[in-house]
Amino acid sequence: MHAEKGNGLEFVPRKTTPLWIATAPETNHPGLPCNMSFDVAVVGGGIAGLTSALLLKHAGG
Repeated sequence: MHAEKGNGLEFVPRKTTPLWIATAPETNHPGLPCNMSFDVAVVGGGIAGLTSALLLKHAGG
């Protein structure tokens, strides 16, 4: 890696790990059975995932 300079500021790119990943305990959840099918899968519990799940629930999905 190298530092990029411009306008008196120096930027050194680096890789960081989000706190919620760095501090989360290891899990050993089993996978889903292969014979299952789904119309919708909501992945994530952020604002988009929660909103999608709530709207699907209200729509009867």
